[in-house]
Amino acid sequence: MNKKKILIIISILAGVIFVVFIIFVNVDILQERAFIFLPESVPSTTVALIFGGGLNKDGTFKEMVSHRMAAGVSLFRSGKVGQLMITGDDGRVHSDEVDAMREVAVALGVPVEKILVDRHGYRTYDSCYRAAKVYGIKRVIGISQFFHLPRIIFICERFGIGTTGVAADFRNYGFASAYMNVREVGARLKAWWQVNVTNPEPLVMSKE
Repeated sequence: MNKKKILIIISILAGVIFVVFIIFVNVDILQERAFIFLPESVPSTTVALIFGGGLNKDGTFKEMVSHRMAAGVSLFRSGKVGQLMITGDDGRVHSDEVDAMREVAVALGVPVEKILVDRHGYRTYDSCYRAAKVYGIKRVIGISQFFHLPRIIFICERFGIGTTGVAADFRNYGFASAYMNVREVGARLKAWWQVNVTNPEPLVMSKE
């Protein structure tokens, strides 16, 4: 067998192994869907962890983020949680979404002293890491869209945070939803690798 054929076989085997690995990781993380609840049935806990997702160019919320805020405020009003923790970008990477999210929560009736802001949650991994290691959070209800929640639960649980999820999918987001589901395949792979292999520290490790 010549070298060319050997290289082809090796390349095919490597490709197959990589595809199998991607499938394994995604199946592993998607098992966390068992811990996603409807708002009325989610077990009560202390903190709802609301994930940012960016602002539009005009400074308004992206629709998914608006729905996350609405879901979090609803849990607070119903007594399911006693505090909202907002995690996202303070403008260092993209735009200052956390202050805008806090203003919305206050406008919707949440007392400002019941809102904790993590200004350095630049990635989902950072948000979960910091919630555990910087803020000492032990249990949360994670709030995002359904496609995102298995990864949130997977990462937070690995950092010792008992996590359930509530999906803020108030409608079918059409193309945006399809795009995010495809993107999430790679994001889960990265999360699994970070949690199990590299364990990087967040960009910022302080509260301020």
